[in-house]
Order: sequence, then structure tokens, then C-alpha cells
Amino acid sequence: MFTGHTREDLNRRTLLGTPPLLTFDEPLKGLDPLAAWEMKSLLVELAASGRHAILISTHDVETIPRLCNRAVFLAEGKVVRLWEGDDVTKLRVTRGAFEECPISTLKA
Repeated sequence: MFTGHTREDLNRRTLLGTPPLLTFDEPLKGLDPLAAWEMKSLLVELAASGRHAILISTHDVETIPRLCNRAVFLAEGKVVRLWEGDDVTKLRVTRGAFEECPISTLKA
């Protein structure tokens, strides 16, 4: 289990070189608010550079619209819902709108 600075260091080491695909499993878990903000800013910057595709696995669904231009919701190992760019962009406008989608699916 990684927390605090150990996770930050691990995330930084992932960025060595210029890999075409970056994968992050719960990149914000265990980070204090400042470190989480810095990590989110870094992910957005890396994606905007066009040099990397970024795959994020997270349970922190409220951050998805701010960080992603595509999203896939998995439940029990199966794709339940897929959001493309325009879908995610529309859900950024209303706070909590994206969270409603997976939550309503889980409640059903």
C-alpha cells in the first residue's frame, strides 16, 4: 500500500522517458489536497501535450469529467457504459452530473 510521498514518487517515476501510454491506478489515492491538485494538473498537461495516451483506473468518479475526454464504466468485469468526448464535455457543465450515471447503474 502506498501513501503520501511514496505514491507521489512512484507517479513521478512513471513519467521517466516519453512512453506513449501512461497508466495510473488510483493516482489520487492517499494524496493530500495540494499533491492531488498537482497530480490532476500534471495529468491534464500530459494529455494536452499529445505525446501520451493516459489510462486512469479510479473509484473517484467525480474527477473523471475534469481529467478525461473518454470514460468507460466497468461493473463485474463488463463494460456497462461508454462516454465519448462530447458526452464527457456535456457532463462537465453540471456538478455531480457524471456521478449520477454510474450511481444509478449500481442502484439498479
